[in-house]
Amino acid sequence: PNPLHWEKLQTTAGQALFEHYRRLFRLRREHPALRSDGLTLRAVYPDKKTVLFHRWDAEGDDVLVAINFSAQSPAVRVAFPQEGHWCEELSGRVITARGEMEIALEPWHAAVYSHTVEI
Repeated sequence: PNPLHWEKLQTTAGQALFEHYRRLFRLRREHPALRSDGLTLRAVYPDKKTVLFHRWDAEGDDVLVAINFSAQSPAVRVAFPQEGHWCEELSGRVITARGEMEIALEPWHAAVYSHTVEI
């Protein structure tokens, strides 16, 4: 058994973790690609402990996920599935992808990019 410790929600760290999970649930709800069968491994960088994968659905929702499994901040080459504007959903930062580009990942973090038509 692994009981939930609801009292930890009263702490700053507990509240931050709760809000982080809330954002992840919202992402899954708002992006059908994260619930679809469309999945392709885009790149694996063993030396940087980083993985990139692409999720999509039949209606055109596109999501690229980059995960850093290390304490370092590697810069990795990313070939986005299509050119245009991509919003990093956890930070709100928008980038314009044209061909292959380099992105930096924070230690022990994931970046979730969704393709957007407008800025």
